[in-house]
Amino acid sequence: MKEKIEITGTVKNIVFRSEQNGYTVFKLKINDEKIIICTGYFAQINESESINITGNFVIHPVYGEQFKVISIEKKIPVTNENIEKYLSSGIIKGIGPKIAERIVKTFGSKTFDIIENNYEQLSKVRGINKKFAKLINETFMEINRSRNIMIYLQSLDITPAYIAKIQKKYGDDTINMIKINPYRLTDEVWGIGFKKADVIAKKVGIEKDSPFRIQSAIKFCLKQAAEISGHVYLPEKILLENVIELINIDIDLIKENLKQMQINNLIKRENLQDEVVVYLNIYYYMEQFIAKKILLLNTNSFDMQNDDAIKNFMVQNKINLADNQLEAVKQSIQNGVTIITGGPGTGKTTTLKAIVGILKSFGNYIELCAPTGRAAKKMSEATNFEAKTIHRLLGINFDDAQKFNCDENNPVKADYIIVDEASMIDITLMYSLLKATAIDTKLILVGDVDQLPSVGPGNILHDLIESGKTKVVRLDKIFRQASQSSIIINAHKINNGEQFDLNSKSDDFFFIYKPDSNSIINTIIEMVANRIPRKLNSNDISEIQVLAPMKRGELGTINLNKILQEKLNPSSMLKNEKEFGNYIYREGDKVMQVKNNYSLEWQCFENNICVANGLGVFNGDTGFIEKIDEYHKKITIKFDDNKFVDYDFTQLDEIDLAYAITIHKSQGSEYKSIVVPIFGGPPMLMNRNLLYTAVTRAKDLVIMIGLPQTVYSMIKNKKKFERYSALDYRIKSLDKINDV
Repeated sequence: MKEKIEITGTVKNIVFRSEQNGYTVFKLKINDEKIIICTGYFAQINESESINITGNFVIHPVYGEQFKVISIEKKIPVTNENIEKYLSSGIIKGIGPKIAERIVKTFGSKTFDIIENNYEQLSKVRGINKKFAKLINETFMEINRSRNIMIYLQSLDITPAYIAKIQKKYGDDTINMIKINPYRLTDEVWGIGFKKADVIAKKVGIEKDSPFRIQSAIKFCLKQAAEISGHVYLPEKILLENVIELINIDIDLIKENLKQMQINNLIKRENLQDEVVVYLNIYYYMEQFIAKKILLLNTNSFDMQNDDAIKNFMVQNKINLADNQLEAVKQSIQNGVTIITGGPGTGKTTTLKAIVGILKSFGNYIELCAPTGRAAKKMSEATNFEAKTIHRLLGINFDDAQKFNCDENNPVKADYIIVDEASMIDITLMYSLLKATAIDTKLILVGDVDQLPSVGPGNILHDLIESGKTKVVRLDKIFRQASQSSIIINAHKINNGEQFDLNSKSDDFFFIYKPDSNSIINTIIEMVANRIPRKLNSNDISEIQVLAPMKRGELGTINLNKILQEKLNPSSMLKNEKEFGNYIYREGDKVMQVKNNYSLEWQCFENNICVANGLGVFNGDTGFIEKIDEYHKKITIKFDDNKFVDYDFTQLDEIDLAYAITIHKSQGSEYKSIVVPIFGGPPMLMNRNLLYTAVTRAKDLVIMIGLPQTVYSMIKNKKKFERYSALDYRIKSLDKINDV
């Protein structure tokens, strides 16, 4: 590791500054003659300031030698010449070179003491009245406070990038807030988690058993359970175990703080089916709301004799529907909420197309939507009608990106809302959709309940079906054309727990035996780089997707992405790179957004003219890196539908390389070809549900590589990782109350 270099100098001028994150490029004058280019993240830095910086020199491929600043200490100028330069730099509005010269000529080296402690004397200087003197004092004191805040935060080993974020959030109250409760940072400053806040808290003297610490740990464990495992709540027993493991605190203190958090309405504790459980407030109220709204929408049902109209439509459009497809159409027309579920090849697409066509012929206004852009595009192609992402249907609010334009006060204008790939909908998205669904609008949910649940918290489709309070139509007949596909046949066999011959010859489903990780990796490379492109007659990387069960390990997505990147998009002098987290990102790389960001702006271009723009890039969106701009510290990514998005370097934790993605992340997407390494893993993960989801992502070609015994053990293993959610229970409970 390079030893840090310390340099003292004066800021000559600011070359570039990002107001969004504080990233700054400036020229520093040292030894009264030498100029160096410096880069870093700063809450505030001004021309003519004297500073002491630490860091290292780096070579930029375009801009040459630069000094990368790790820490900075601002110093008040001491010579008359530097004081005059500092004041005339524009740092204090209204003071130009002439007034600065007069001030220094009058007060000399005592200038800053006069400005700070006896500012009334400034009115002796020609061009400064009492009001202006007070303004000079206030501005100078604000600059001092900013400098003191930066010095204080640096003493806590907070990096310049986060200093800029913290200071922007809390302003003059920063130091006071940090000293009282640094755990607020975990809720209010993106990128600072509990463990970082805990380190800061220890340095400022927060006690180990402080309520701030214990309650922040409780919230952290509940958030982790939601974001990583998809739980809406945790049993109190498990929560207590998690908190003890995290902070090693007496269990009675944790219980005491749980009660206090409940009193303060920060969490919800309740007896749920003979077990005490704990919710974050947001998920508790969302679950309650969804249950109530589903039952309310169900009241919007009616019996309608529409058999003749349906038959006429089928004859006119030459559509033949099986009995359960016909039942799905009828129920969708007349029920407030209808769920249509079934595996691949069971006619969901045909049924969906028929429902849309018939409802349109009846004069209904319909909105079609899906959780992801890929799923919406697929829905549009299947029905020949426009389908939108749910986010686009609800409309991102430009004034507040965390809100949607459509809500209970401004509902979606539609007689029917039809949602495809409904198994992907998590509790947050379902809550937003139902808030924007008018009471007289009917809701149709289409999806495969046997796939993995949503990436986000909740188990919405499964719970709605289990409640028994919504109309469910199961499509279970495999149609003749679909029965010719080994992908579809084998997917159903997997779902039914049936073994099948992995060595059977097929045009679309192949298993390749390989006994170890190295040979599996080498085969994946050969398939992705050579054999599949030849079979598909295409070199489009987006048509081939490696799906791995896990992120970690030799066959996990992190390692596979690094290997595939070097094969498919190797390092080149012609391609800019940026190292961040697990990866080195490179122009041309395939990437995926891994969290919802409602405030990222996208633009679509035609002939270099912006023809559309909007807000929001969402978990699972994939694209390619178009440009890495080291000078302005941003990466431009082109997503599906020609959406271009600029990412600041501090936002790179929102993307991953996507040559290989987890099976869970592939939900709702369809690829021409998938490649799946099957070798080993924890039994709770390596189950039938996971294997079924992987196979059903492929349209034309499935290639599995690894051990046949692992495939067979996954087919036998019908255990699922339990998700703690209670939507089905709440719907049943509320329905009983309504009956009474």
